[in-house]
Amino acid sequence: GKKISGNAQTRKLKTVLQHGTVILDVDVDKMFSVLRVPNEKIKDKMISDVKQRVTSIKHILGKEIAFSDATVAMKKGFEEEFDIELVEGVLTDYELNLTEKFEKEHFHAKDWNFKR
Repeated sequence: GKKISGNAQTRKLKTVLQHGTVILDVDVDKMFSVLRVPNEKIKDKMISDVKQRVTSIKHILGKEIAFSDATVAMKKGFEEEFDIELVEGVLTDYELNLTEKFEKEHFHAKDWNFKR
């Protein structure tokens, strides 16, 4: 099969961070035009390999899927699979303060963003 999603997870300090993507639509050539490929000579092969392995919801269903429709479908899927009700809410003051702290200390810091 082909890949329509990517996920990653890290566990530190008794915390689990899980994040992922679902590819609604993809333009592999455009994607590689903005990615940094270490060796220009292998770029064409990498693009070809990705085109063989990656697809999108749009391609599978044969029609455009709006982001809002995808979020509704995913919410429904999680609720049905785990027999739960997901409720929209707002961030607490504590959570908002944490986001500001991380934004300043990490996301705006070149050292943190380019440490790889």
